[in-house]
Parts: sequence; structure tokens; C-alpha cells
Amino acid sequence: MRMIGTSSTYKTRVSKEYKKRYYYECNNAKRTKQCSNEKIQKQAAEDYVIEMLESEVLNENTIPILAKKLHEQYKQDKTNSASEGEHLKKR
Repeated sequence: MRMIGTSSTYKTRVSKEYKKRYYYECNNAKRTKQCSNEKIQKQAAEDYVIEMLESEVLNENTIPILAKKLHEQYKQDKTNSASEGEHLKKR
């Protein structure tokens, strides 16, 4: 699948046969005419993203690492919030 590279917008178009077509289109395509990428079918793009998430992020090897990092961030945020509360009490 060819990725767009810049931000894109989800659009819907109704064909002559009154069928809805769903796709993503580069934001620069119409505005600057400098994007040569084709429109990407919505379902194909979303399937690709889900497939990549499942294979690269949401697998048995990475979930424990993600859980540990999230827990560490939670503890740090909780500590920061507590110290901020103490600072406000002093004021």
C-alpha cells in the first residue's frame, strides 16, 4: 500500500449509480496541486493500519513492555500531581 506522507482527509463521494465511495485524500491534492498520490480506499487504509498495529504494537512481545511503560508514566504523573497539590497548598 502506498502511504500518503502528509495529512489526509476522509471523504465520501456518491457515484453516478448513487453508491457511496469512501476514501482518504491528501490535503495538498486540491489545495496546492503538488500531491501526486492517488486517493486511498477507506477500507484498505484502515485494514492496513489495524494489521500494522497488531503485528508491530499489539502482540505478545510488546504488550508487557507497553504495560510497564504505561504504569511507570502513571506513577510519575501521580507523583507530579501530588507535588503540584502541595505547591498549591503552600500558596
